Formats: sequence, structure tokens, C-alpha cells
Amino acid sequence: MSKKHAGLKLKYKVKSVDIRRKTKLTDILLRNDQLKWRWAGHMLRCKKEKWSKQVTVWYPRDGTRRRGRKTRRWEDDLKLTLGPLWLREALDRK
Repeated sequence: MSKKHAGLKLKYKVKSVDIRRKTKLTDILLRNDQLKWRWAGHMLRCKKEKWSKQVTVWYPRDGTRRRGRKTRRWEDDLKLTLGPLWLREALDRK
């Protein structure tokens, strides 16, 4: 959609980063990750035992994926970006 806003065509081969800088649109994948991290920290700092807190650290034992792929948990993205101690990072609000 951002190429359309900038008036560009695919054959011009302009990078998406340059288009976003020009049109001042935010990257939806980056925004989605930021909201996920913020929500995870909020849920872990909450004092109540909610189902959403349990789902965040849940390990699906019966997870089915296509052949050759590992089961991917919701927590894996948080570990990838924040490190293996992401639970401590989330609890320690800065």
C-alpha cells in the first residue's frame, strides 16, 4: 500500500525502507512486535493469576506443524528479541 501512496511501481525497485521514510508510514510488523512486547510485560507485571499470563508461558505439547518444522510458541519471539531472561526484563519496568 505504501508504494501506491508514493506513486511508485514495482519495476522501479525502490526499497520499502526508503518508501516508509518518504511517506512517514510506520512498519506494521515492527508496530505489531512492539505491541506484543508491551502486552507481555503488562501481563507479567499484573498481580492476578489470569489465563493470559498462563498462555504467555504455555508450552504446547500436542503442537502440530508441517514436517520438518518445530512447533513455534508465542514466547519464542520474545526470547529471540529480548534474550532468554525476558521474564526478568518484563518484570523490571524501566
